[in-house]
Amino acid sequence: MERLRSLGPGLTSFAVVALVWESISQSGLVPRYFLPPLSAVLEEAWLLLVRDSSLYGDIGISIVRIGAGFALSLAFGVVCGTAAGLSRRAESFLVPSIGTIAPVPKVAFLPL
Repeated sequence: MERLRSLGPGLTSFAVVALVWESISQSGLVPRYFLPPLSAVLEEAWLLLVRDSSLYGDIGISIVRIGAGFALSLAFGVVCGTAAGLSRRAESFLVPSIGTIAPVPKVAFLPL
């Protein structure tokens, strides 16, 4: 019972956001192309996920790309880290380069 009570505030906040979203969209305060109604978004999601199933192929392609990027970065990181850990020359070459790139927000590396 206590666990159900702890869910209350979180569920309430989602309900309030959904209600405000739908109200603003339906009232016309914001153009529908900028903020479509939540009901329209959920209907389209239902169509793409359940009835049409076309979104699953796109999700699969995205998962493969994410996995490939993770595998490449993992391999690169392990090789560079091992080299820097075993060789002072490799460390003196790699650490300044990595130290320069590290503070850059990772979103900056995404293609727009």
